[in-house]
Amino acid sequence: TAGINRLSIGLQSVRENELKLLGRLHSFADFESTFHAARRAGFENISVDVMFGIPEQTPNSLSETLDELCSLSPEHVSLYGLKIEDGTHFARHADSLALPDEDTEYEMYLSSVKKLSRFGLERYEISNFAKDGYAMAYALREGLKICVISGGRGEMLENRLKLLGVTRMYLDCMDKVKAMEEFFSDYGINAENVIYMGDDI
Repeated sequence: TAGINRLSIGLQSVRENELKLLGRLHSFADFESTFHAARRAGFENISVDVMFGIPEQTPNSLSETLDELCSLSPEHVSLYGLKIEDGTHFARHADSLALPDEDTEYEMYLSSVKKLSRFGLERYEISNFAKDGYAMAYALREGLKICVISGGRGEMLENRLKLLGVTRMYLDCMDKVKAMEEFFSDYGINAENVIYMGDDI
């Protein structure tokens, strides 16, 4: 089977204020650096996570995020609505959060579906959009490996990705997991944010 050949990167938003309110440490510039480093390292299948309905987000700022993202031409996008869970920081401060109302959030989702479609990213599940041939269900059925990371440190990643030959790794299951956890740990990415998927993992 193939090595890791899908990389998923958490963007969430291009707006610094929105990222800060989500507790994210990366910037849009960090994300761009990581995305371009992944391309240079040979990844031809990149998925990006975006969130909607987050504090201080507006239809315009979400549209800006999608425009900036789609200009990079990712093969796959996951669009998630913010869900506030009991016992979390957001739940404790829900009354003070500048969240879109339900009607606005719904319109944000619908407009996002249309915008992503214009960029060739068609919805195949409620939160997932892909170019033709890149739907996640297809990848899982074929038993491909998917590596998911959160945030980005692009400049530092590029040479290490090439050194490990990430797109051509043929390691046993546990050796692969250990190697990839060590790889991301070197760049300050928590191993809990690294997910391995595939039929034979």
